[in-house]
This record gives sequence, structure tokens and C-alpha cells, in this order.
Amino acid sequence: MINEELLSTLTILYVENEEKEINNFKITFEKLFKSIIFASDGLEAMNKFNDALSDNIIIDLIISEVSLTHLSGIDFLTHVKKVDTNIPFIFTSSTIKTQDLISAIKNGASNYLLKPITKNQIIDEIEKKCLNQKEKKTNSTYINELEEYLNSINKVAIVSIFDDNGKILYVNNFFSEVSKYLEEDLLEQDYRFTYHSDISKTILEEQWNELKKTKSWKGKIKHLSKNNSVFYTNTTITSVLNNKKNKFISINFLTTEEENKKRDYKKKVLYNLQETRRVYNVAQDKIQELKTEISKYEDVNKYEEELINQKELSIRYYKEIKELEKRISNLDSKQRQLSIGINNKIKEITTITQEKINKKTSTENKIKEIQSEIETREELIVRISNEITKRSSKVNEQENRIKV
Repeated sequence: MINEELLSTLTILYVENEEKEINNFKITFEKLFKSIIFASDGLEAMNKFNDALSDNIIIDLIISEVSLTHLSGIDFLTHVKKVDTNIPFIFTSSTIKTQDLISAIKNGASNYLLKPITKNQIIDEIEKKCLNQKEKKTNSTYINELEEYLNSINKVAIVSIFDDNGKILYVNNFFSEVSKYLEEDLLEQDYRFTYHSDISKTILEEQWNELKKTKSWKGKIKHLSKNNSVFYTNTTITSVLNNKKNKFISINFLTTEEENKKRDYKKKVLYNLQETRRVYNVAQDKIQELKTEISKYEDVNKYEEELINQKELSIRYYKEIKELEKRISNLDSKQRQLSIGINNKIKEITTITQEKINKKTSTENKIKEIQSEIETREELIVRISNEITKRSSKVNEQENRIKV
């Protein structure tokens, strides 16, 4: 896929002897590129290149035929590289001549394309070369900015670089100036070589663990120089990659004298508060001890009276407990007798209930027998009634006949 955004920023110089070749690419090039400069021979190409330089026009890439009139492609390449060695230069040719190819490579040509060349082929080649060139420029700019930044930092900050084992690999001059150690004294030492012994091992372990985990650390550090003078720094440590090896850069800015005074004042205030609190606690302990001793003598009589009262209460409670035990024993006996009586009553009631149930069952059976007999008699009555009705009907018929 064509990177139209990149191509639209480019200015191309295209040198070709044959007008047919120029016309073949002209419309496409004019649409894609920011600007396209055409030349038909070597001398015209060199003049247009020089004019662009005079007008501060940056040519991003040159495409040129090897065999040019008035000035050969190789000579034009040599002229361009004397002015700017970084411009990508692509040669085109209908044939490959060994001498031309060697000269092209020797003088810094980026590529050598054999005709016929398609539009996609040449556009793809332009895109690759310009993209690489853009990345080189970006990296170069970044490196230059970084070098300027480091040069500025080196003048005002203590800088060191150490490996992932904590061994110092580099220190700047300002480090030696402040710490009073020579560079050779510091190299291969632990990166905490100048840290003050007041810093606890726990804090140092936490710092190292955080560096291993997050690749960065930020905080204030107390240092001790070679001549035993103390200095403080605002320290930032961050990870950097160099030849695929992990390293750390430590940038330390000295704190101001005012901050040092504030820190010392805070220490004094904190010490005074701690000392006052300690004296107060000791006094409170002594007062409490005295109160305890005095209370012992004041409360002796009270303790004796309480002991006598406790003894009398214990005797009374003992008697009451014994009385309660007797009552509980009597209650248990009565409860057992009552339980036996209740069980006997339950048995009697159960027996009477069962007898009544049996009587009820017998009565129900008799009722069923009577109901059955009644039903039988009702059926007999119905049959007799039907028979009487039939006979009455016959009698009526006979009477009617007699009358007739």
C-alpha cells in the first residue's frame, strides 16, 4: 500500500534522456509528490540541483539515467555526493555495464534499476529509500538533542551509569568534583558507593527491587563524600538499553543550602519533641508507681473488712446451696411419682377410648345392615306397586268391555 502521506512531502529530481520515459511517469509523479523536477541531460540536472540549493529547496531523492548527454550520470552522482552525502540516488539503465555498476556503488548510489521499470516498482523504491532517510534524520536529530541535553546535564548534575548488577560503568566530571573521588575510584563500585550509612538497608532493598520491577526510581538521597562532608541530592534513576543490554542512568541534582538548613532544623525539632516525650513518659511512670505504693497503705483496713465480709457471704451461700440441693432432691422424687401416675392415667384413657372406638364400629356395622334391609324392602314395595298398577289397568279394561 502506497504511503501517500509520506510521498506528498517529497521533492524529487528525475533525470531521463528519453522524453517518452518522462511522459510515462510525469502525470503520476505530479499527483503523488510535493514537487517533481525534470531534467533531460546531465548538465541540466546539475544546474537544476544547484538552483534548488540556492533557493533553499531540499531535494529528497534523485532518479537518474546512467548514460546522460553533456554530463554522465556517474559524474552527476559525484557532484551531488560532494554537496550532500545523504541524498538517496537511484540509477536506471537499459543495460548493466560492470564498470558503471562498480562506479555507482563506489560513489554512493542507493540502487541500480534495470529498465523497463513499472510505476509501482519505482514508487515502491522511492518510498523505501525516503522512509529510511527520514528515520535516519529523525534518529540523528534525537541523538543530537540527547547529546545537547546530556552536555547541559553534565554541567549541573551528578551523572552515573551502572549495569543491572549495580556496578558503576560511567561517572561524569561533576560526580568526581562533588564526591571528591577520582573516576577510577568509582568505576566498578556499587552504584550506592557514596550513599550515607544512615540510609537503612530496608530502604536500599526497596529501591533496588523497584528498579528491577518498574525500571525507575525517584527520591532524595543523603551522600557522604571522600572528605566526610555530607551532601543531599534529588535523584532520578531510569533504565536504558544499550546494545540490547539493560543499564541504568542515575541523574542527581544537588539540593539547595536552604533545603539543607530546613532539613537540619526539622531534625532538631524532631529530636526535641522525642526527648520531651521521653521525659514526660518517664515522669508519668514514676507518678503512677508512687500512687500505687500510697494506695496500698491506705486500703489495708478496707481489704481486711472485705475479706471478713467475703468469708461470711461464702458461709451463707454454702448453706443456701445445701438447702437448695435437698429441695431439688425432694422435687425429683415427687416428679417421678407424678410421672408414674400420669402414665397410668394415659393407659386407662387409651383403653376406654379403644373400647368406645370398637363399640362405634359395631354400631356402624349394624346401621349398615339396617340400611341394606330397608333398601331391599323398598325395592320389594316398588315391585308390588308396579304389579298392582298393572292389575288395576287390566281390571279397568275388563270393566270397559263389560259396559260395551
